[in-house]
Amino acid sequence: MELDAIETQLSQSSQRLTSMLDCTREEWFTIDFEYTANKPRLFFVPYQINCMRNSICSNIFRMTSRAIEIRASFHRTDTLLYLVLSVLLSLVLQRVTIGSGLQENFDGPETATVVAPSPGLRVLQQRIENVDATGHSCETIVFETDRTTLSRILFSIPESAIIDEFLAHVRLRCDHPSARLACQIVLPSVQSQDGQPIRIFVSGSPSITTLRWQSLTIENLPSILRSQLPALRAQYGPKMSLDGATICGLAVEIPLGIGRCTVSIDDISISGLITTSGF
Repeated sequence: MELDAIETQLSQSSQRLTSMLDCTREEWFTIDFEYTANKPRLFFVPYQINCMRNSICSNIFRMTSRAIEIRASFHRTDTLLYLVLSVLLSLVLQRVTIGSGLQENFDGPETATVVAPSPGLRVLQQRIENVDATGHSCETIVFETDRTTLSRILFSIPESAIIDEFLAHVRLRCDHPSARLACQIVLPSVQSQDGQPIRIFVSGSPSITTLRWQSLTIENLPSILRSQLPALRAQYGPKMSLDGATICGLAVEIPLGIGRCTVSIDDISISGLITTSGF
């Protein structure tokens, strides 16, 4: 290492200077050092012989002190460089670990969703149809119900970890208000009466218009779940926790009254998927 070479040269120079001081020659000079490209070099300056010892000792002391300062500076530089590299590496890893994406365009020919059973709810039609003359397709479902209920149209995704970067988006058109995009969450810390992990739905913001194409999203799942944890513990017991929680599906939720409802779903996109099979 270059610093070690500097210290070696200092030691050798000191030995040579000691020999020169012990000799009997009467020469008028002092010996000093300068740095050229971080390397010490001897040069001679005429001066009084009786000041030679003090000058040499003073220069050796200054040179040694400077070498120590350089070494400390190198250590600080190395530490700073290590911190910078660590930050850059963490950012790279973060970009790598934010997960993969998933896209469903409903181009058919088979339907991609399943209507969850609900008392009084019947599915009259479920088909793939064209959205416009360009050949772009969507999935259209017609419901009928004889009571007030909450219908859920389920879309399966790989079971994935819950992270801040998860984001799901759907484009839909519905003749009923307040449609929402939701995630189905598995909570393995507590089991239901049949011995299976508890499953809940976490919903995003509701739609604000009807009969027009609009976008719905669900995000910030960790924050939403943390805010709901007290209510979950009140419902399922104090042992309820978010440890090991995963996302196992999406759902379009539509509050229904008596009558019919028509909804068309298009372009589901998901980012931030990290499948649990990879752990």
